[in-house]
Amino acid sequence: MVVRHNGYSEIERFEKVKGYWDDLRFPASAIRLSGATPPSETSYKDGQVLSFASNQDNTIYFNAQMPHGYNMEDIEFHIHMVLPVSGAGAGAENVKFDLTYSWAEIGATFPSSTTLTATRDVQNDTLDDHIYFELGSVLKTNRATGGGVGVSSMLICSLTRDVSVANDYTSAVYYVSSDFHIVSNQPGSREETSR
Repeated sequence: MVVRHNGYSEIERFEKVKGYWDDLRFPASAIRLSGATPPSETSYKDGQVLSFASNQDNTIYFNAQMPHGYNMEDIEFHIHMVLPVSGAGAGAENVKFDLTYSWAEIGATFPSSTTLTATRDVQNDTLDDHIYFELGSVLKTNRATGGGVGVSSMLICSLTRDVSVANDYTSAVYYVSSDFHIVSNQPGSREETSR
């Protein structure tokens, strides 16, 4: 399957921007579980994951900082998750996540948040399989600019499992991690706060 972003395949996009894909990670230990209905910490495979319930929306909060080598294109957000119960395979079993983000360069005012939403049918997914769930593009046009060029720009984010989706998967979803795919076209910046 060819994944397309804004009309380009991944290879076409690489050729367009002349850069290299990488993960923009933020430590799971930095995720905040405050709020009315956070996911629960759950033991899994001799470790711990966050369990997003099927009967109420659960939300986590996190921040991410863009590295100096980022080439100023749109970035892609995805989740790594696992199911504790296999899909039944008898009809749609949807898992929906909503990412909100406010993105600003140094010197810019953080704008109102933007919401990115995606739904995945898990009816044919098997318990314990590592699932890659791409929500889509976080648009550079939503980044507040402050006269700089995006070095060390910051994203303030929340991620919610939205159980109001039609044909909601009736089990918890185990969140392992999430990150942004970015394209870098240089190892860093020549100046500390600019390109």
